[in-house]
Amino acid sequence: MGFVRAAATAILRAVIQPLGATLQFVREDVPELEDTGTGIEYWRDGLERRMPRWWVLTWRGRVIMRMRSRHNERAYWRRRRDLVRLIDEMNAATLLPALGKDSHVLEPGCNVAQNLWEISQRWNCEIYGLDIDREALDHAAKRPWPRPAHLFEADVLEPGALEKFSDRQFDLVVTRWHLVHLPPGERKQRYVRELKRIGKAGLILEPTSTDKIGRVEWRQKGTYCLSWDDWEGWYGLKRFAPRIPLPYTAVFYW
Repeated sequence: MGFVRAAATAILRAVIQPLGATLQFVREDVPELEDTGTGIEYWRDGLERRMPRWWVLTWRGRVIMRMRSRHNERAYWRRRRDLVRLIDEMNAATLLPALGKDSHVLEPGCNVAQNLWEISQRWNCEIYGLDIDREALDHAAKRPWPRPAHLFEADVLEPGALEKFSDRQFDLVVTRWHLVHLPPGERKQRYVRELKRIGKAGLILEPTSTDKIGRVEWRQKGTYCLSWDDWEGWYGLKRFAPRIPLPYTAVFYW
């Protein structure tokens, strides 16, 4: 559905642009949001779920229509069948380990644990999730997990956030649109090294933009960070090209 929606939007924009109209997807700041420039408060305070989204149609600079988007509902609660398909494909290529009931899987930045939920339904693994947002973890804990899930609240950029985990404890570490929201620097480098320490294998799903590599964008009054990193060059990750691409997402692994 992501591809269909994106294609329909692109077609509509192409049709209306010659007429002097534009269609934009707009996020609004939460009222009284303070400028921080850290990229942390956005996730700690659950601002991603609280910020309203709108589709705005303008013509010759004037707003013609403003329609509320259900982006959050789709993004957080939609099924993750594409993730299961991808893991199966990479397992068949011997790039990722086979998963089963004895496997341990960790997702840092798990939010409401939709990715982990899909993995647990498919392979009944031992599930571990880590997030900075207590409210999101509370939502995750309410799921009827086939076996108890281990959910932890932590800021992954803080020293010692992953110390509780032993070397190669996890058969698979998964992140999805997680690293892109962490500001670059030594703390992020250390964090990725820690992920590699505790994970026998890693599956990293992140957006990429070759013309933006090295750029950091701050939005929502500095609470929201987009760090366009060189995932292969800076962190030693390998790129994988799936048969069916994931919308707006590149696939990396170790």
